[in-house]
Amino acid sequence: MNQCWQEGVWRAYLDGELPAGETALGREHLTQCAACAAVHQELAARAARVGAWMTELEGVPAVARRRGPARPRWQWAAAGLAVAAALAVAFVLTPKRVQVVETPRVAEFPAAPPAVAMPISPVAAHRVSRARTARRRTQPVQYYLALDDEPIDTGTVMRVALASGAEADVIVDSAGRPRAIRAVR
Repeated sequence: MNQCWQEGVWRAYLDGELPAGETALGREHLTQCAACAAVHQELAARAARVGAWMTELEGVPAVARRRGPARPRWQWAAAGLAVAAALAVAFVLTPKRVQVVETPRVAEFPAAPPAVAMPISPVAAHRVSRARTARRRTQPVQYYLALDDEPIDTGTVMRVALASGAEADVIVDSAGRPRAIRAVR
């Protein structure tokens, strides 16, 4: 034999799975090649260890016995069904939370005499900061009163003071028209 065998072929040689002609070539090669003889000895030692372990396991039962009586599967299914039924009953019987929404109140402004127009002067346009937004969440919600039926795309909130001293927030659109108002207390 001119070439050394791979480990898998030597395993087949050890297991007696090679044809008789190849087995004879392998025996002859082992006498001439020290490297293959070392691989053969290592594989033979491994096979001997595994064989010893297998003989030790022959006396051990293949499956360990259960410690107690096992519950049939239908009992587990019944327990799961009982839990599901209890959750369904609890869901149905728990009281629902009712959210009360207050309707917007119309601000009451003193009526001006018909002949005199009430001048509206902008106090300051303001931006809503995070602190102010947090403060507004804790206070009751004050709704704006729409001044027309058109939807508002964008706008600026302006605080205005009336001649009577009352203040209001007015939403003004990009064309300068007032779109909604709410009283400031």
